[in-house]
Amino acid sequence: SLSACKSMGPRTIPTDSFDYNDRIARQQQEQLLLNIVRLRYGEAPLFLNVNSMINSYSRQGNVGIGSSFGGGSSQSANIGGSWTDKPTITYTPMSGAAYSQSLLTPLPPAAVFFLVQSGWSVDRALRETTNAINGNMNSAASPMRRQESSVEFDSLLTAIQRIQQGNSLGLKMDEREDKSHTIDIFFPDDPAKSIADDIAIVKKLLKVNPELNSFPLLYGLIQESDESVMVQTRSTMEILINLSYHIEVPEEHFINGLTEETFIPKHDDSFHIYSSKNKPESSLVSVYTRGHWYYVSDNDLTSKNTFSFIQMIMSLTEAGQAVVSPLISIGN
Repeated sequence: SLSACKSMGPRTIPTDSFDYNDRIARQQQEQLLLNIVRLRYGEAPLFLNVNSMINSYSRQGNVGIGSSFGGGSSQSANIGGSWTDKPTITYTPMSGAAYSQSLLTPLPPAAVFFLVQSGWSVDRALRETTNAINGNMNSAASPMRRQESSVEFDSLLTAIQRIQQGNSLGLKMDEREDKSHTIDIFFPDDPAKSIADDIAIVKKLLKVNPELNSFPLLYGLIQESDESVMVQTRSTMEILINLSYHIEVPEEHFINGLTEETFIPKHDDSFHIYSSKNKPESSLVSVYTRGHWYYVSDNDLTSKNTFSFIQMIMSLTEAGQAVVSPLISIGN
């Protein structure tokens, strides 16, 4: 009768797919947080990639009836069954020259603006991924570059953020004859006054020619001319190191020389990692290391969004594919 049952395979899919999806998502979150903590304490990061998942089920059943006759008679019956669940999961360390290069290579400026196009705020995308835009300096938390952002950089992000919130910031792709790509700023013929004012502010802070509406987007620190926008982006490793100094480490770790002091720039209060000797009651993600729990609080929506943003950056790094430069249009 057991062998006559319907196939069990399809019935395992909903439960299995949900459980494995949830566990892998948590594993990736915990792994990312653990490596941010490691970087804070001067340790090298290590990422493991789930290479494959194979789960096999087997079910067996038997029914038997027997009898014997002779000096006496006897009868017997038995019924039995077995169930086997064999999950096989393989992990691959993400290492090698290609992966190391992807961690250490600055992000393509185009990739940053594609993230903006996908719905991430300008403030979060540019503040977390750039060092400077046309000489306007961003803040940095790591000891090697520790500084507050310039007034001009903050004003630039504020103006672009208002344009985005006004649904007047869009991206489109354009390729020139020499195969280079540009980021173009387009203005409506008759923009609303608030948008027109912000556009003027952006042009002034970028030190570009106010008569032009199209500017090549290039990687670099020094502005070549008033007809280009130079963006010095950060590498994935630099982003993680910078965020690691947002961890509120135990005071004794700093006193004992295990790590540098915590530094959260005034205008980059977008990410907090807390530490506690006790396991947190409510957290998005938590890891236990060095005798303490490190976690992102579940009711800290800003930090949760930033953590998700960093996961997206990591996925861009893992892809290892070239990103085509976009065009940015402001206005209709």
